[in-house]
Amino acid sequence: GIFLEIEALFPEPVSSILFAQEHGITSILPAAFYQLSITSADREREVSHFFGDQQQEFSARWSHLDKDNMLRLIRGRERVHRLFLDHLRVVRSRLADAKTNPFDGCDCEGGYMDACSDELVRLGELIGSAVIEELRDVDNMDCLSLLSILEEWDAEVAICSGCSNTFRVLLCQQRTHIWGAL
Repeated sequence: GIFLEIEALFPEPVSSILFAQEHGITSILPAAFYQLSITSADREREVSHFFGDQQQEFSARWSHLDKDNMLRLIRGRERVHRLFLDHLRVVRSRLADAKTNPFDGCDCEGGYMDACSDELVRLGELIGSAVIEELRDVDNMDCLSLLSILEEWDAEVAICSGCSNTFRVLLCQQRTHIWGAL
């Protein structure tokens, strides 16, 4: 299937980690560990899996991961999840504050600014109920992709283009901070 072709384009994360460590190419490690952190441990990659058509998730050569790298993975995954929740709280706090501190660049004038602010507060509540409470314990959560998906949530509320742009920039900044901390 198409997914197998896409997966074939991405380096297998455990092999990437071992290669990077063996050859001192540390710049590969954050992306490889992140890819591994969003891969289910039930998905052991085998050469033969590329010939099947049931693959729907990324896989890895988990059996080649040593205990030191497994510990790095677990600690890193926990740290990324904490960072994600912290950064999402920043986003929600900024949205909740929109009532008293309107977004810069708000295109609304007069009474419409209040409506835009109300919608931003509602957007923060939507994000909170959908993400923080329900996804808190998900092991393989792809935090960076989830922040990208949330950028589209501005369509769920009636906000002006200026507030929409500010919201998207805010999420992009949070994603950049998380990536920088990897």
